[in-house]
Amino acid sequence: MYVCYGGPQHLDGLVFRPSSLPRVAGVCVRVDVREGRWVVSLLESLSMLEDELTGLDPACLSGEDAAVLVEALSLHEKRCAALRLRAALRAIDCDAHTGAGEASGASWLAKRSGMSAGQARRDLETAAAALEHPCIADALGAGEISHAEAAEVLRGVEADPESEGDLLGIAKNPKRSLRALRDAVREVIAKGEDRDERRARHHALRGLRCGTDRDGMEWLEVRGAPGTLTHVVNQVRARAESVFRQAYREGRREAPEAYVFDAFLELWGAGGLGKRNGHRHVDLTVVVDWAAFRRGHTHGEEICTIPGVGPVPVAFARDVAADAFLKGLLYDGVEVMKVAHYGRHWPAEVMTALMLGRPPGFEGVSCAEEGCDRRLGVEADHVEPFANGGPSALWNHAWRCRPHHRTKTRADATAGLLGPRPRGDPP
Repeated sequence: MYVCYGGPQHLDGLVFRPSSLPRVAGVCVRVDVREGRWVVSLLESLSMLEDELTGLDPACLSGEDAAVLVEALSLHEKRCAALRLRAALRAIDCDAHTGAGEASGASWLAKRSGMSAGQARRDLETAAAALEHPCIADALGAGEISHAEAAEVLRGVEADPESEGDLLGIAKNPKRSLRALRDAVREVIAKGEDRDERRARHHALRGLRCGTDRDGMEWLEVRGAPGTLTHVVNQVRARAESVFRQAYREGRREAPEAYVFDAFLELWGAGGLGKRNGHRHVDLTVVVDWAAFRRGHTHGEEICTIPGVGPVPVAFARDVAADAFLKGLLYDGVEVMKVAHYGRHWPAEVMTALMLGRPPGFEGVSCAEEGCDRRLGVEADHVEPFANGGPSALWNHAWRCRPHHRTKTRADATAGLLGPRPRGDPP
């Protein structure tokens, strides 16, 4: 079988001579217009590769070789996925799926890829949309971004076409996670939409679903506009921190979501969410420019946002302020100012600022290490160790998850920055 990729317009000046190519059963021949030469791809090569892959036992590899193999396979897995979807689009366009007895292209692809029809449909839609953006399509084909990352970039580009370059840069960065890309896309979408309209749209999409999965486990899914669930989520997260630390002291290691689940049940069983019951009090924090707060809406680069959640209308901030204890924080658009302390422990006014996250985004608390998005179990760390004269100031603070905190502490100790210090938590 000979297959020519590309339309007739790509073949001007070329002479198609199948007789000059190897006549091997199952040979797939394509025109590579970028290279300007014939490329012969043998399906037999895939069979040989299959034998190599199934015959390889990773347990026989060194750790370094296994890591190299993971990098190579991840790259080619993304390339193959992109080509598979491009080929599926072509097959469906030619109605090849009907010959297999399938009513829809999505169901045909789903059965051959081992996924749900809904997921197959979404993947095909993403692949088709990527073809309208050459840079995204090229990045997909080269394995520089995954299909999930392409879907997120396309969401952002739909809201703001000028954001394509920045979003692709984040997606291609191996040290940036899919979550970081989603956060960036969320910011792009939020900037291009009127906040009141966005609030109304979110309100219309609110909902709660519950049920039992195929394994008999109960599940709960809740969605609401920014701010409507923040006080609940903050209480659960605060309690989850205590659950995590107790489990750590007892030598138990579980997934972060398991601690969150236990915290949720503890709060619910203790008399309902919203009651303190001896647990740490949690605030609902809204960061808003004072001028915008007084005016009633934002202008230009002014912000009105819930840290870790996203932008909200100024009207929401005013409603919160009507029944809240206000904390003032001096912010000059770049840094939080005039908050410092030279004792070991972080004072309340510093913690107020730290819990907001870094300006100007104020995205809440997460590990400062690049590529790490942990939000549960993070600890306050002195960048310049306290034992080496570092103050408890905003500029000398970073949130780190426990593993990264311990790694930094060991590095500081090796560098001689800690000196003798009393027993206790890492600095």
